[in-house]
Amino acid sequence: MTEINLHEELKEIRKEIKNLKLEITQYKSFVGGVLWAFMALSAAVTFLYEWIKEVLK
Repeated sequence: MTEINLHEELKEIRKEIKNLKLEITQYKSFVGGVLWAFMALSAAVTFLYEWIKEVLK
């Protein structure tokens, strides 16, 4: 009886670990997407700034 409970508990813990790993991966993907968008926006703003600076010379 105790052995079955331990086995079920171990299965539940493994399932929770798997879910936590998936959640961490999703958060990392979200943060990566936000950083990518910020870098793209920064590059576009820098390009526009330099272009306008050249035009107004």
